[in-house]
Amino acid sequence: MTGGSLGSMPMVTADDLTNAQNAVVKVISDKIAEDIKNKIPAELIIIDGAKSSVKINKLSTDVEIGNFRQNFKVSGSGDVSVIAFRKEDLINLLKKQFDNQKPEKYDYCGEPVIEYKTVNPDFKVGTLKVTLSAKQTLCYHLDTEEIKNSIKGKNQEDLTLILKGLDGVEQAKAKLSPFWLKSVPNNVKKINITID
Repeated sequence: MTGGSLGSMPMVTADDLTNAQNAVVKVISDKIAEDIKNKIPAELIIIDGAKSSVKINKLSTDVEIGNFRQNFKVSGSGDVSVIAFRKEDLINLLKKQFDNQKPEKYDYCGEPVIEYKTVNPDFKVGTLKVTLSAKQTLCYHLDTEEIKNSIKGKNQEDLTLILKGLDGVEQAKAKLSPFWLKSVPNNVKKINITID
């Protein structure tokens, strides 16, 4: 007899198959996480707890334990359920709730600070029940037209007193420009007010 080759061919063990399947599951999980990040529109948010764990639908291989193979293939597919919502919709809903408690002369300053307490998704129905707490900063509403009418024609000293006496004003700086002006113009169109 002549020809042939001498060598060993590895046998596929249970550990080999388990390690390969675990690697495929990790790749599937990573790919799904990447797809969620890239394919869900930016205006939608997914809070912690509103995403199911990855469900592996299919995991198959072209080898069995005990086969002699140098290489083998493992493939699989999986999915995940996600419930996302527009943060803007939640903020609008919260503001409607806050409107009942907000004093009339106050406006919302910035977005509310939201803390999600409990999250109960129902992926079959597509609903998300959330217990949350929200804090909203309010700022006193200053009517610039009303202020302009109250300060027109006033001198520097009266101007400062009027501004410091306004509700909701913590600090006031008044500057007449050009420097030779001794009083605020009587024409409100020539008065500029900046509120920080």
